[in-house]
Amino acid sequence: MPGRIQRTARVEREALGPSEHIADSASNRVRRVDRQGAITTFARIAHPDGLAFDSHGNLYVAEPDENYIGDHDNGVIRKVDARGTITTLFQRAEIGLGSS
Repeated sequence: MPGRIQRTARVEREALGPSEHIADSASNRVRRVDRQGAITTFARIAHPDGLAFDSHGNLYVAEPDENYIGDHDNGVIRKVDARGTITTLFQRAEIGLGSS
C-alpha cells in the first residue's frame, strides 16, 4: 500500500522546509510527510536507519552493517539530493573492513 509506514527507524525534519522524513526500514524506503500529512516515498534505500539533513537540503541516510544489526546489507552512507539523485558516499567494504 503506497505511503504506508511499516517500521520507523528514525524521523528527521527537512532543513529547508516543513516536511519530515521517516526511515521506514521494513519497507526499504525513506518516506516524506508533508504539512498536510500526506505520506510519499522519497527514496528507495535498503534498510534505512539514520537520517540527517545538511543546510542545502541534502538528506544523508545510513544503512546498517550486518556486524551491528541483524543480517542487514551494506554499512553505507548515502546522499539524496533535492532532485532525488542518490549517491553513495561511504561503503564499509570499500576500505577493506567488510565482514568475513
